[in-house]
Amino acid sequence: MHLAPGTRLGRYEIRSLLGAGGMGEVYLAHDATLRRSVAIKLVPGDLAEDKDRFRRLEQEAYAASSLNHPNILTIHEVGVQDGIHFIATGRPALCRPDAPSRTPISRETRRDSAMTAALHVTQRPSA
Repeated sequence: MHLAPGTRLGRYEIRSLLGAGGMGEVYLAHDATLRRSVAIKLVPGDLAEDKDRFRRLEQEAYAASSLNHPNILTIHEVGVQDGIHFIATGRPALCRPDAPSRTPISRETRRDSAMTAALHVTQRPSA
């Protein structure tokens, strides 16, 4: 399902498509209530219709929402609007193509470093 710019999904207004793949489409959107940019991931219909798979997706979202690290997406909402299942998240700086870099390292190296740091946070025992 493709959403055109200007489409409303609850309090979110779609601005542009960021990417698409086997796990769905991701859009840049504006949260009208909190006046911030968010990423909206549409949950594919086959995943949304499979209750067990969707429950696992929700559990992963709940687990991710308990983590606090700049390289881990912040989950703002798991919702349904007009039959469209979606996840609203923040956008870490490294996901932005225009993110400034203080050193001349590749985008891939920055991404890999961020993923390593985030993985470290997820593997620590909780306090």
